[in-house]
Amino acid sequence: MSAGSSRSVSVNPLPLGRLPYAESMLPRLAICAHATPTLAGTISLAREASGPVCIEYSFNPSDLSAALGDSAAIHRLAGDDVEIRFHFPLGRYELADLDEASADEALERFFSAIELVAKCGGTYLTIHAALHGGAHQYPVFARTKQRLRLLVERGHEVGVTVCIENLRWGLTSEPERFLELVEFADAAVTLDVGHAVSSETALARITTGAEFARMLAPRIVGAHVYDREDPHHIAPTDLDRIGDTLRVLLDETACRWWVIELFSAAEIRSTRALLLPLLREGLPGQPLGGPRP
Repeated sequence: MSAGSSRSVSVNPLPLGRLPYAESMLPRLAICAHATPTLAGTISLAREASGPVCIEYSFNPSDLSAALGDSAAIHRLAGDDVEIRFHFPLGRYELADLDEASADEALERFFSAIELVAKCGGTYLTIHAALHGGAHQYPVFARTKQRLRLLVERGHEVGVTVCIENLRWGLTSEPERFLELVEFADAAVTLDVGHAVSSETALARITTGAEFARMLAPRIVGAHVYDREDPHHIAPTDLDRIGDTLRVLLDETACRWWVIELFSAAEIRSTRALLLPLLREGLPGQPLGGPRP
């Protein structure tokens, strides 16, 4: 199937407002900690779906230690029924920097983030590697694989699973090269669905989002869910573009964590209303929403 085509997935969105969510439903639907201007507002938005409060917290690269206070505040506001996973944003510190001194500085920054995730009681951290297309032909690819392996090993030592996210462009948008990177480092994967379906390889009809997910399936432990990146994250109005990829995540992986990676309360609500029926009723093929391996 070409990257531009997708099987139509028809669901009836649930009414907006307080949505039914069974405790046993997997994957859990999370939102970003900075989805609203305040943590209290974000917790309130997360609670609208009933069930556990699930939050992805993005570090401030300039002030990593702020995560300690913010994590404590999330727990205080949400109570015991909360899960937080952590994310290091792309940009200022780059593991695949062509300048080795800068890449080493990023490595140390990521080491610090891993330690802070553990101190916050977290067990997952998602990072990126902005490798350009064709980077596998150059020393930067080997160096990045080694650095990522060191991060994964440090994470294992403190109980933190280090995940790497695919980007819309560059080497990590190419499933074979991305797989080579994660297998060498023994890293887990956060599949960015919006990146996968709007990547350079998808637009060139080399692969589809579903094929990308299937290749990485054994390593996928989390997902970022939205319709596409063009150039910003776009909320889905239906599941025609991402439905096949979600089907792979549900049927062929043990992924139990989907982050609705949008930053408008209205878009989060409408996307959640599209996704929850998949967990409650299932896509054609098998019922969904129960415990997974």
